[in-house]
Amino acid sequence: MQDGVGSAAGSVDDGELPARGPSPTAGVGVIVPFDFALDRELWRWVPESAALHVTRTPFVPSPVTAEMARAISDPEPVRRATRDVLEPEPQVVAYACTSGSFVDGAAGEIALTGVMIDAGAPVALTTAGALVTALDELGARRISVVTPYVDDLTERLESFLASHGVSTAASVGLGLLGQIWRVSYDEVVRAVRAADRPDAEAVFISCTNLATYDVIAPLERLLGKPVLTANQVTVWAALREARSARRRSRPVADHRQPGVRARRPAGAAPADRPRAGGDPRGRRGARGWPGRAGGADAAQGPRPATGRGRRAGPAHRRGRRGGRQHPRARRARAGLPLGRRRDVRRVAGDGR
Repeated sequence: MQDGVGSAAGSVDDGELPARGPSPTAGVGVIVPFDFALDRELWRWVPESAALHVTRTPFVPSPVTAEMARAISDPEPVRRATRDVLEPEPQVVAYACTSGSFVDGAAGEIALTGVMIDAGAPVALTTAGALVTALDELGARRISVVTPYVDDLTERLESFLASHGVSTAASVGLGLLGQIWRVSYDEVVRAVRAADRPDAEAVFISCTNLATYDVIAPLERLLGKPVLTANQVTVWAALREARSARRRSRPVADHRQPGVRARRPAGAAPADRPRAGGDPRGRRGARGWPGRAGGADAAQGPRPATGRGRRAGPAHRRGRRGGRQHPRARRARAGLPLGRRRDVRRVAGDGR
């Protein structure tokens, strides 16, 4: 081995080395409950250009009730968990638990993001907050809800949505007190079909511990409306906040001194640039989201709009209502991801 470069199989010439090191990634810190069992599903939503830094809240000897939701969203463990994921310097920290972020209503969700910001998160968001942002982007104001929870938690979700101007057409709760990750696709599909109503503009499947990745696309074709899930909206919101943070920190040319590059001032909005196809927002890809399974570049796609992610500074929120469109068109407009395109009968028969 010469000059410290080489192996038993031989040395590596300088010309064989890659021109650059690893590409910068969109870093997302993720806080999940102690019983979270769907790490693989969470990663399926992530493009190759992004990285998740996951940590868990401490164990709580409690069934899945409002009491457990409050315990796993208690300020002190959330503060510690936030600090645990800051070492890799993520652009955003996401609290990935639906019930833990809606259990105390809209005020509780805001307080939860405040805890993460106080602990050092550059941007903080929650699953419940990401859901509200996604519904705003889709223009959905009346939805059907499917949860694995007991009635009390399901009703708290409905109240949380109502506080954000979203009514519930119907809801179905599976009444589970634990091991939610064991629910089959067949049970999820049956619950969604039972909860759907003609006047519902979308369907939301709650709980980050409920497997849903493979059923979203076939259910949308079956129902003719957007189907949102907890892990889906969490990763979508986190990645667009991470992209926004990277754009804010990207060097920009200083035309007053040729050859000198300056950094964009903090908080300044990036200018739209023409991209492929003439769309200033960039190509979304066949499924309406550049970060779909398959590893598309997270730096492409729709320009991130300020959503419910709380930054270490003034917080803003934008709402938008849309007309009646095909669910795929409405999803593409919002930049929401979509799972695998499979037939709902095949998926339901798979069990997982």
